[in-house]
Amino acid sequence: MGRIRSIKPEAPQSESLGRVSRDARLLFFMLFTIADDEGRARGNSRMLASLLFPYDDDAPKHIPEWLMELEREKCVLMYHIDENIYLQIVKWADHQKIDHPTKSKLPAPPEPKKPRERKVKPREPSRNLAPDLRKGEEGKGKDTPVPGFNDFWDVCPRKVGKITAQKAWARALEAGAIPETVVQAMRAFGAEVHGTEEKYIPHPATWLNGGRWTDEKAQPPPGAQIHVLSDEVKAREAENLRKLGIV
Repeated sequence: MGRIRSIKPEAPQSESLGRVSRDARLLFFMLFTIADDEGRARGNSRMLASLLFPYDDDAPKHIPEWLMELEREKCVLMYHIDENIYLQIVKWADHQKIDHPTKSKLPAPPEPKKPRERKVKPREPSRNLAPDLRKGEEGKGKDTPVPGFNDFWDVCPRKVGKITAQKAWARALEAGAIPETVVQAMRAFGAEVHGTEEKYIPHPATWLNGGRWTDEKAQPPPGAQIHVLSDEVKAREAENLRKLGIV
């Protein structure tokens, strides 16, 4: 249920909000209306679009990017629990003063992991003066890719932000995502946006952070007319899928 919220007069002068796009700022303040009394809400992009932008057909496509901008500036925190995605508005108590708040029914964000204290033993001088062949040039170790990421990256229709995407992939696996399921969903998404102008295709990290592999396919409304594709169109679409490596 929607809630009556307030916006402070100085909010538009916030420097962190000033570093995000105008649409991301609008989304941030719109989130106030659906966040519970502890500043939490479900973070599925399609659900947010239907609640906050019911008249904008392109909202489901852009909301993951706007959320990523807000998360980058630490305005919101996105997190996964039991394959569901949630968001927490950061510093919620600074934005809203609520009398007799109701306890949230949504799970709280996971506690950040504390780094382990490592005991460093004194290093004895090595008698082996030969270079360590397990390391790269100049003794630098090579980064080990996250398992399954290369398969995911190969099917991405827009290959940008690889390092950020790898971090998002690792977070998704930690939250319980099944690599094969995510790769299959991205492969299908690539076929769906084939031919779309690149700037309208979300970055791989944005797609992962938005939990897009859990999106449900839209079904035609009852009584809608279903157009049968001609053999020529079917053949052309099959050829496109073969080029993408899907069939």
